[in-house]
Amino acid sequence: MMTMGEEDDISNLGRYAFYQLVYYWDHKQGFPTPKKRIGRALGPTQYEGNKMAQYILQSNGEVVPRCTTRSILPEHLRTATLQHQIKLFDEAIKEKLGDSMNKSNIKTKRLLI
Repeated sequence: MMTMGEEDDISNLGRYAFYQLVYYWDHKQGFPTPKKRIGRALGPTQYEGNKMAQYILQSNGEVVPRCTTRSILPEHLRTATLQHQIKLFDEAIKEKLGDSMNKSNIKTKRLLI
């Protein structure tokens, strides 16, 4: 989108892949030092935070906008501690929001025309 003759910064669109594991900082926990948590990136916010803010899925199933996010390095993803945290995170999401669906899960009704 172009307004006032200036092009928008679109770098937030390619920052993370959908559902990519990321670190985000929970500023409500651990004052004065925010706590680093893992979450899943859902995409850039549109009306909350600054232009680089991302929607983050938390382990409790809630989606929050966060400006303070960071990719998790591949070498960190291989550690046993982080793999355990990811497993707990995914289990919590599955319990809270359910499992994924595919076409075989969807029951369709024939429409009579």
